Amino acid sequence: MYTKSLLTTMATSALCATMLLFTACDKDNDSNKPMLNKLTFDKTKVEVTEGMETELKVKNGTAPFKAMLSGEKDKKIADVTVKDRVITIKGKMAGTATLAVTDKKGDRGVISVVVNKPVGTLKLDKTSLTMEVGKTEVVKAQDGDGKYTAVAKDPKTVEVTVNRYEISVKALKSGKTDVEVKDGKNNLGIISITVK
Repeated sequence: MYTKSLLTTMATSALCATMLLFTACDKDNDSNKPMLNKLTFDKTKVEVTEGMETELKVKNGTAPFKAMLSGEKDKKIADVTVKDRVITIKGKMAGTATLAVTDKKGDRGVISVVVNKPVGTLKLDKTSLTMEVGKTEVVKAQDGDGKYTAVAKDPKTVEVTVNRYEISVKALKSGKTDVEVKDGKNNLGIISITVK
């Protein structure tokens, strides 16, 4: 009885030691694998206008870096060049894409890229507003594909809502801000707002 109990204890101990060894080995292997989304950047999203350039800086990782842009239906919406930790993105055509950056160790980071058409390509019935706090004004989109979005640069100054082709702007506090209006094809219109 004692021998049987001793053998069971020894077998259990051997099994535990083997599992511990495999677990330690797995951890070692994991530390050598490249990591997805390990690289970080100085922006959370890249926006650029057709024909213009913007820069994105890699904050960590090991140089040299490689950058590859992939978009819808293999459309090349931007040219990408890399020098040290700086990635230059030049807008070619309006659209959205994902930029994947890889470092020397194979660690990776991804960021979304939006290329907009130049300001004024989306026609609005008003491009500037002077308002009083608490008042609401409506701006109408006069062209575009109908899938409109509107974002205030300073959402504490104005609140923006979209209903079909109407952009409602409510003044919240005194100040100045711009509202960017886009359609589904990234045509862009700007409303400059002053709240008194």
